[in-house]
Formats: sequence, C-alpha cells, structure tokens
Amino acid sequence: MSFNSDKWFFVFGTLKPGFTQFTWNQQIHNRHFKLACHKAYLRDYELYQSEFPTVIQEIGKYVEGYIITSEKWDELVKICDQIEEYPSYYTRFQAQVELDEDASKKVTAWVYQMQPDRYKLEELVRIGPSFQPK
Repeated sequence: MSFNSDKWFFVFGTLKPGFTQFTWNQQIHNRHFKLACHKAYLRDYELYQSEFPTVIQEIGKYVEGYIITSEKWDELVKICDQIEEYPSYYTRFQAQVELDEDASKKVTAWVYQMQPDRYKLEELVRIGPSFQPK
C-alpha cells in the first residue's frame, strides 16, 4: 500500500473515487495531493440512502467501497470533514476494513455515518446490494 499509512478513510458514497459527485477531487488536485486508494469492504454493515448514503450495522452484510489516504493526512481530514459536514450531519467511527485483494488483510479506517437524528429508520432505502467479497 502506498504511503505505508496507518491512517485511512473507508469511503462508500460521494467521496468514492470515480463517483459522479466526486467534486472534492478538484480540491485534492488543486492542493497537489497524492492519494492512495484501494478497493475494500466494511463487514457487518449495509448501505442505505435517505437524502445521502449512510451505513447501518447489519451482521453478515458487506459494504463495498475504498480506503483512501494521503501524505497530507491532516488536510485530507479537513476536506472530508467539511464535505460530510462533520460532526453536525455525519459522525465518524473506526472499523476494521477488509482489503479486496486479500480479505485476510485488514486495516483500521475511519468511516462516516449519518447522525441518527438526520434520518428516520423506516424511511431509509437499502441501496446495497448485499454480497460476499471474493
């Protein structure tokens, strides 16, 4: 993995590379970031949507996403926090994330999750799909 980092974000929605709303990509490039990115899975969570995507804990489910880091970690955190409106809209927690190339390899990553007061559970739409990684 690039940068030999122990600081990662697990991203699954608008922060995901290649996503149509990857608008913060310009901020990264404008600040000359080098971004390391690897496909990964968050075990025991499922992906839901209200106004924006969020993860909800569900045993046996997986969320597909990416882990990202940068040699400018502090700046990356500031940008991501700003986009995710942390801590008022999203909160962060740390979780073990399995790497796509080898599920036995895991990293601890920060994951954004919508604050519970920002959605009604019964109005969330599952946007999974649930699957088992390779």
